[in-house]
Amino acid sequence: MPRVRKKTGRTWRSEARSDPEALRIIATLGNRIRALRSNREMTQEDLAERAALSVQHLLDLEHGRSNPTVTSLIGIARGLDVPIRDLFG
Repeated sequence: MPRVRKKTGRTWRSEARSDPEALRIIATLGNRIRALRSNREMTQEDLAERAALSVQHLLDLEHGRSNPTVTSLIGIARGLDVPIRDLFG
């Protein structure tokens, strides 16, 4: 499990970015989001608007370059009209 360590002051930083398992999960989640969107014949712009995200952020999530927040995942699930658990396969 990734350790969380104090960076400076009240800012905390997770070491998940260097954890291979975490990176694999984030990439798998991005692939799943992209597949669900494609199956619904939605563009990234369509889903980003419905999920209240920027297109760039959605693109980063789909390509596994960004670690999604719970709020982002909720928006994406609502935008795709699926239960949030469906994002995880």
